[in-house]
Amino acid sequence: MIRFFACVLIGALSALCLPMAARAESAPIVLDVLGRAPVLGRLRSTAELREKMRSESSVFLQAASLIGLTNVQTDTLMHDIDAGNLRYVVVPRHLERTTWSADGRAHVLDNVIIPADTHGWEIDLRNGRTISEVFIPAACGNLSIDHRRLPPPHRDAVPTPPPHRDAVPPPVAVVTPQPLPPVPPPPPQTIVQVQRPSIVPWLLAGVALFIAGRNTSTTTTIINNIPSTPPPCFP
Repeated sequence: MIRFFACVLIGALSALCLPMAARAESAPIVLDVLGRAPVLGRLRSTAELREKMRSESSVFLQAASLIGLTNVQTDTLMHDIDAGNLRYVVVPRHLERTTWSADGRAHVLDNVIIPADTHGWEIDLRNGRTISEVFIPAACGNLSIDHRRLPPPHRDAVPTPPPHRDAVPPPVAVVTPQPLPPVPPPPPQTIVQVQRPSIVPWLLAGVALFIAGRNTSTTTTIINNIPSTPPPCFP
Protein backbone atom coordinates (compact mmCIF):
# COMPACT_ATOMS: atom_id res chain seq x y z
CA MET A 1 0.00 0.00 0.00
CA ILE A 2 2.83 2.40 0.92
CA ARG A 3 4.55 1.61 -2.36
CA PHE A 4 1.31 2.36 -4.24
CA PHE A 5 0.93 5.80 -2.64
CA ALA A 6 4.60 6.54 -3.30
CA CYS A 7 4.14 5.78 -7.01
CA VAL A 8 1.08 8.01 -7.15
CA LEU A 9 2.94 10.85 -5.45
CA ILE A 10 5.91 10.55 -7.79
CA GLY A 11 3.59 10.55 -10.81
CA ALA A 12 1.81 13.67 -9.59
CA LEU A 13 5.07 15.49 -8.98
CA SER A 14 6.31 14.50 -12.43
CA ALA A 15 3.14 15.84 -14.03
CA LEU A 16 3.63 19.16 -12.27
CA CYS A 17 7.35 19.45 -12.97
CA LEU A 18 7.33 18.57 -16.66
CA PRO A 19 5.32 21.64 -17.82
CA MET A 20 7.53 23.85 -15.66
CA ALA A 21 10.65 22.32 -17.21
CA ALA A 22 9.22 22.74 -20.71
CA ARG A 23 8.43 26.39 -20.04
CA ALA A 24 11.94 26.86 -18.66
CA GLU A 25 13.49 25.28 -21.77
CA SER A 26 11.40 27.37 -24.14
CA ALA A 27 12.21 30.66 -22.41
CA PRO A 28 14.94 32.58 -24.29
CA ILE A 29 18.28 33.39 -22.71
CA VAL A 30 18.70 37.16 -22.48
CA LEU A 31 22.25 38.54 -22.79
CA ASP A 32 22.60 42.07 -21.49
CA VAL A 33 26.21 42.55 -22.63
CA LEU A 34 28.32 40.98 -25.38
CA GLY A 35 32.07 40.45 -25.22
CA ARG A 36 32.50 38.76 -21.84
CA ALA A 37 33.34 35.39 -23.45
CA PRO A 38 34.31 36.23 -27.03
CA VAL A 39 35.16 33.74 -29.76
CA LEU A 40 37.18 36.07 -32.02
CA GLY A 41 37.16 39.16 -29.80
CA ARG A 42 36.18 42.70 -30.70
CA LEU A 43 36.41 43.34 -34.44
CA ARG A 44 36.91 46.82 -35.90
CA SER A 45 36.94 46.03 -39.65
CA THR A 46 36.40 43.32 -42.21
CA ALA A 47 40.15 42.95 -42.61
CA GLU A 48 40.49 42.28 -38.88
CA LEU A 49 37.70 39.69 -39.14
CA ARG A 50 39.68 37.84 -41.85
CA GLU A 51 42.86 38.02 -39.76
CA LYS A 52 41.17 36.69 -36.59
CA MET A 53 39.43 33.91 -38.57
CA ARG A 54 42.89 32.59 -39.52
CA SER A 55 44.67 33.20 -36.22
CA GLU A 56 41.80 31.71 -34.18
CA SER A 57 40.92 29.03 -36.72
CA SER A 58 40.62 26.25 -34.10
CA VAL A 59 37.94 27.91 -32.00
CA PHE A 60 36.34 29.36 -35.15
CA LEU A 61 35.85 25.86 -36.61
CA GLN A 62 34.47 24.61 -33.28
CA ALA A 63 31.94 27.45 -33.18
CA ALA A 64 30.89 26.81 -36.80
CA SER A 65 30.22 23.16 -35.98
CA LEU A 66 28.26 24.04 -32.82
CA ILE A 67 25.84 26.29 -34.67
CA GLY A 68 25.10 23.39 -37.05
CA LEU A 69 27.24 24.09 -40.13
CA THR A 70 28.56 21.17 -42.13
CA ASN A 71 32.18 21.03 -43.31
CA VAL A 72 31.10 22.15 -46.77
CA GLN A 73 29.12 25.07 -45.34
CA THR A 74 32.07 26.04 -43.10
CA ASP A 75 34.41 26.08 -46.12
CA THR A 76 31.87 28.22 -47.98
CA LEU A 77 31.62 30.56 -45.00
CA MET A 78 35.37 31.09 -44.83
CA HIS A 79 35.59 31.55 -48.59
CA ASP A 80 32.81 34.17 -48.56
CA ILE A 81 34.55 36.08 -45.78
CA ASP A 82 37.81 36.09 -47.74
CA ALA A 83 36.04 37.06 -51.00
CA GLY A 84 34.02 39.84 -49.36
CA ASN A 85 30.63 38.15 -49.88
CA LEU A 86 29.23 39.52 -46.63
CA ARG A 87 27.27 42.53 -45.37
CA TYR A 88 27.65 44.78 -42.35
CA VAL A 89 24.18 44.87 -40.78
CA VAL A 90 22.23 45.29 -37.56
CA VAL A 91 22.12 41.80 -36.05
CA PRO A 92 18.60 40.56 -35.14
CA ARG A 93 17.96 40.44 -31.42
CA HIS A 94 16.58 36.90 -31.43
CA LEU A 95 19.03 34.24 -32.55
CA GLU A 96 18.47 30.52 -32.77
CA ARG A 97 22.01 29.81 -31.62
CA THR A 98 25.05 31.78 -30.55
CA THR A 99 28.49 30.73 -29.34
CA TRP A 100 30.95 31.81 -26.68
CA SER A 101 34.46 30.74 -25.75
CA ALA A 102 36.37 29.90 -22.60
CA ASP A 103 39.82 28.37 -22.21
CA GLY A 104 40.22 27.96 -25.96
CA ARG A 105 37.00 25.97 -26.38
CA ALA A 106 33.76 27.07 -27.98
CA HIS A 107 30.32 26.57 -26.40
CA VAL A 108 26.81 27.15 -27.69
CA LEU A 109 23.58 28.71 -26.37
CA ASP A 110 20.14 28.13 -27.94
CA ASN A 111 17.29 30.62 -28.18
CA VAL A 112 19.14 33.80 -27.27
CA ILE A 113 18.15 37.46 -27.04
CA ILE A 114 21.05 39.88 -27.54
CA PRO A 115 21.16 43.64 -26.91
CA ALA A 116 19.41 45.90 -29.41
CA ASP A 117 21.32 47.80 -32.09
CA THR A 118 24.13 45.26 -32.22
CA HIS A 119 26.14 45.59 -35.44
CA GLY A 120 28.06 42.88 -37.20
CA TRP A 121 28.53 40.88 -40.40
CA GLU A 122 26.00 38.63 -42.14
CA ILE A 123 26.89 35.75 -44.46
CA ASP A 124 24.02 33.84 -46.12
CA LEU A 125 24.46 30.15 -46.93
CA ARG A 126 21.78 28.61 -49.09
CA ASN A 127 20.77 24.96 -48.86
CA GLY A 128 17.85 24.22 -51.15
CA ARG A 129 15.03 26.53 -50.10
CA THR A 130 16.57 27.21 -46.67
CA ILE A 131 18.88 30.16 -46.01
CA SER A 132 21.30 29.82 -43.10
CA GLU A 133 21.98 33.38 -41.93
CA VAL A 134 25.34 33.42 -40.11
CA PHE A 135 25.96 36.52 -37.97
CA ILE A 136 29.26 37.61 -36.41
CA PRO A 137 28.73 40.53 -33.99
CA ALA A 138 31.55 43.08 -34.04
CA ALA A 139 31.48 43.39 -30.24
CA CYS A 140 32.55 39.78 -29.60
CA GLY A 141 33.04 37.79 -32.83
CA ASN A 142 30.74 35.03 -31.57
CA LEU A 143 29.33 33.00 -34.47
CA SER A 144 25.52 33.02 -34.41
CA ILE A 145 22.86 31.64 -36.74
CA ASP A 146 19.24 32.01 -37.84
CA HIS A 147 17.36 30.15 -40.56
CA ARG A 148 14.94 31.48 -43.11
CA ARG A 149 12.72 29.61 -45.54
CA LEU A 150 12.34 30.92 -49.07
CA PRO A 151 8.79 31.31 -50.39
CA PRO A 152 7.66 28.77 -52.98
CA PRO A 153 8.21 29.76 -56.60
CA HIS A 154 5.43 31.81 -58.08
CA ARG A 155 3.26 30.00 -60.56
CA ASP A 156 0.86 31.70 -62.86
CA ALA A 157 -2.70 30.74 -62.17
CA VAL A 158 -4.10 28.44 -64.81
CA PRO A 159 -7.26 30.05 -66.19
CA THR A 160 -10.37 28.01 -65.68
CA PRO A 161 -11.83 27.04 -69.03
CA PRO A 162 -15.37 28.28 -69.64
CA PRO A 163 -18.17 25.73 -69.29
CA HIS A 164 -18.78 23.68 -72.37
CA ARG A 165 -21.71 24.79 -74.42
CA ASP A 166 -23.10 23.17 -77.52
CA ALA A 167 -22.40 25.18 -80.57
CA VAL A 168 -25.45 27.10 -81.68
CA PRO A 169 -25.77 27.11 -85.47
CA PRO A 170 -26.07 30.54 -87.00
CA PRO A 171 -29.60 31.64 -87.84
CA VAL A 172 -30.73 30.70 -91.31
CA ALA A 173 -31.78 33.65 -93.37
CA VAL A 174 -35.28 33.17 -94.72
CA VAL A 175 -35.41 34.37 -98.29
CA THR A 176 -38.89 35.23 -99.51
CA PRO A 177 -39.15 34.38 -103.20
CA GLN A 178 -40.00 37.38 -105.29
CA PRO A 179 -42.88 36.95 -107.73
CA LEU A 180 -41.81 36.68 -111.32
CA PRO A 181 -42.72 39.63 -113.51
CA PRO A 182 -45.79 39.03 -115.64
CA VAL A 183 -45.16 37.73 -119.11
CA PRO A 184 -46.13 40.41 -121.59
CA PRO A 185 -48.81 39.35 -124.06
CA PRO A 186 -47.60 38.61 -127.58
CA PRO A 187 -47.91 41.44 -130.02
CA PRO A 188 -50.99 41.34 -132.18
CA GLN A 189 -50.44 39.58 -135.44
CA THR A 190 -51.16 41.70 -138.48
CA ILE A 191 -52.60 39.69 -141.28
CA VAL A 192 -51.68 41.17 -144.57
CA GLN A 193 -53.92 40.02 -147.33
CA VAL A 194 -52.23 40.14 -150.64
CA GLN A 195 -54.69 40.42 -153.40
CA ARG A 196 -53.50 38.56 -156.36
CA PRO A 197 -54.78 39.59 -159.81
CA SER A 198 -57.28 37.21 -161.31
CA ILE A 199 -56.02 34.83 -163.95
CA VAL A 200 -59.40 34.55 -165.58
CA PRO A 201 -58.59 37.20 -168.21
CA TRP A 202 -55.44 35.32 -169.13
CA LEU A 203 -57.29 32.11 -169.51
CA LEU A 204 -59.79 33.84 -171.71
CA ALA A 205 -56.98 35.32 -173.75
CA GLY A 206 -55.46 31.91 -174.24
CA VAL A 207 -58.73 30.50 -175.37
CA ALA A 208 -59.16 33.39 -177.74
CA LEU A 209 -55.75 32.83 -179.27
CA PHE A 210 -56.58 29.23 -179.71
CA ILE A 211 -59.76 30.08 -181.49
CA ALA A 212 -58.02 32.78 -183.55
CA GLY A 213 -55.92 30.25 -185.15
CA ARG A 214 -59.02 28.77 -186.54
CA ASN A 215 -61.18 31.76 -187.11
CA THR A 216 -59.57 35.00 -188.21
CA SER A 217 -62.61 37.13 -187.93
CA THR A 218 -63.08 36.42 -184.35
CA THR A 219 -59.40 36.92 -183.58
CA THR A 220 -59.55 40.65 -183.75
CA THR A 221 -62.41 40.83 -181.36
CA ILE A 222 -60.80 38.54 -178.82
CA ILE A 223 -57.42 40.24 -179.04
CA ASN A 224 -59.00 43.48 -178.11
CA ASN A 225 -60.06 41.90 -174.80
CA ILE A 226 -56.46 40.90 -173.79
CA PRO A 227 -55.62 42.57 -170.47
CA SER A 228 -52.84 45.13 -170.43
CA THR A 229 -51.18 43.76 -167.26
CA PRO A 230 -48.78 40.79 -167.35
CA PRO A 231 -49.90 37.43 -165.96
CA PRO A 232 -49.51 36.97 -162.25
CA CYS A 233 -46.49 35.20 -160.81
CA PHE A 234 -47.45 31.98 -159.08
CA PRO A 235 -45.37 30.90 -156.17
